Amino acid sequence: MTARAARPRRSADSDVPMAELRHYSIQETADLLGVSKRWLAGKVAAREVACTFIAGQAKFTAVHIRLLSAAGEINPDAIGRKRTA
Repeated sequence: MTARAARPRRSADSDVPMAELRHYSIQETADLLGVSKRWLAGKVAAREVACTFIAGQAKFTAVHIRLLSAAGEINPDAIGRKRTA
């Protein structure tokens, strides 16, 4: 036997890796982001965050989670007082 490098699983009918098709629940997403389920559910109800509804339940893809994470990013050089030497 020869060793082969593992390739990401792909769905049967497309070239999209299975990992990209993974959807996370509100609880799983809240845990990943370090926020409460209640806070995230409130944002979903107010339609303030990107998500996908499947069978009436809000689900998040990796892209949605990255967008949520990036939305709170702050660049300290772009805000606040500038110090002069």
